[in-house]
Amino acid sequence: LNDLMAFNDERVVRAVAHSPIPTVSGVGHEPDITLCDFAADVRAPTPTAAAELVAPVREDVLYSLAATQQRLRRAITGQLANLNQRVALAARGLPDPTRQLLQASQRLEDARQRLSLAAPAVLTQAKQKLAGLDRVLQAHHPEAPLQRGYAIVWREGHAIAADAPAGPIEIQFATARRKGQLLA
Repeated sequence: LNDLMAFNDERVVRAVAHSPIPTVSGVGHEPDITLCDFAADVRAPTPTAAAELVAPVREDVLYSLAATQQRLRRAITGQLANLNQRVALAARGLPDPTRQLLQASQRLEDARQRLSLAAPAVLTQAKQKLAGLDRVLQAHHPEAPLQRGYAIVWREGHAIAADAPAGPIEIQFATARRKGQLLA
């Protein structure tokens, strides 16, 4: 116990606890416990066990590395398989852009054909409607009666009716204008 008292000294225990380097305590034998054991990062039951923790057997390290590598390989392979499956599922839900482009192109061509077939009929209808409107306009034109042999009587730039008072007038025929006097 006296041999181990140095590992119970407060300064030594604090130095082990504050050490930036990881520490392994392996002082004494299995039943021996010191305060340094509690301050260290790892406690080994004997100095030999502490040495094995710090410098393990090469074959053990290689075995451990191989096992870790195998676990990592399986984990990565599983992750890749999962991601591939998710991508495949996502791709299944996406429409085929080539097919969509062909369908849109076909719809555009169909519309173009319908328009080219309908355009002459629409143009003919528009021409007929315009001709009808022109006939109505000609029939209601103020000078239309002149073409049928009537005349318009004007006084001071305004058309007048039959019951107008006497005075100077201008008479407009289809081909000429004459000045005259309206008598009472």
